Amino acid sequence: MFSKFNWLKLNFFKNKKFIITAICCTIGGVAAIATALLNKADSDSENKNKNEEKNNEQVVSNEDDKNKEELKPDENIQEEKKIEENQQKQKNNEEKNKNDNNSNSQKQKNSNDYSSNKQQNFHNEEVNKGDENWAHIMVNKSNPLPKNYSSNVKTIKILGKDVDTRIVDPLMSLINHAKNQGINIGLSSAFRSNKYQEGLFNMRKKEYLQNGKNEQEAYELTSKYTAPPGTSEHETGLAIDFASISNSSANLNEAFANTVEGKFLQKYAFEHGFILRYPEGKESTTGFCYEPWHYRYVGEKLAKEFYDSGLKTLEEFFEKYPKFRASL
Repeated sequence: MFSKFNWLKLNFFKNKKFIITAICCTIGGVAAIATALLNKADSDSENKNKNEEKNNEQVVSNEDDKNKEELKPDENIQEEKKIEENQQKQKNNEEKNKNDNNSNSQKQKNSNDYSSNKQQNFHNEEVNKGDENWAHIMVNKSNPLPKNYSSNVKTIKILGKDVDTRIVDPLMSLINHAKNQGINIGLSSAFRSNKYQEGLFNMRKKEYLQNGKNEQEAYELTSKYTAPPGTSEHETGLAIDFASISNSSANLNEAFANTVEGKFLQKYAFEHGFILRYPEGKESTTGFCYEPWHYRYVGEKLAKEFYDSGLKTLEEFFEKYPKFRASL
């Protein structure tokens, strides 16, 4: 009995050990399986992460490519913007030039529309507006101007030429009178400084010298058309060489007398205070050849007196009516 019990006890312990061993093996197997599964899961997760990173890199790469592709239109837009900016600048410049031209045209229009009844004060302060004795001076080879006379002349530009400020009103009145009749009168020359007149005279005299004339001959020939410095009415700012717009080939030659501008001046210039200074056939009196383009301002009152007298030259008029002549 005892030995059977011992046998059972021994077998129990043996079986228990076996069972425990079996259980341990089972647990070990499960653990191994679990470990394998975990390792597989980690491997899958790592592969998945790598794939996702790869995919993300591909997506980023695709997006970069897309962005690069999208940059091209942006570059085009920038280029178009630059073109538009350049076009706008060009347009602005054209507008500015147009405005400048309009401004210049307006200035020219204002100058052309200038009339004597506006009475702007262009006169020297010391001169009485109603007294034009300053315009009654005689200037020729026998009556030269005082030294430095031209340097004291106050001038203003009319149609691109300098004139004595005191004759602006009557000169514009004359020009506008012609314009009202459909005639545009230009100016070839007006005020000249003494220095300019000297250079002009010497240049023309040199031409005669180069053509074989001696000093005396060159001087006499030059002075027929060009006054020696100090004897030119142009140095007073009161003389105007008018120009033909309708026939420019007639300017500064005798053909000017037959132009519409020349005929208008012959008929109406005196009404505005201007007289023909070097008429045809009076070369021995004036000392200059016939110049149908050269007019001199003497004042409206004196010009009317001159016209009514029937005399042809200012020399003859002052000789007959010395009371009208002013001293230099």
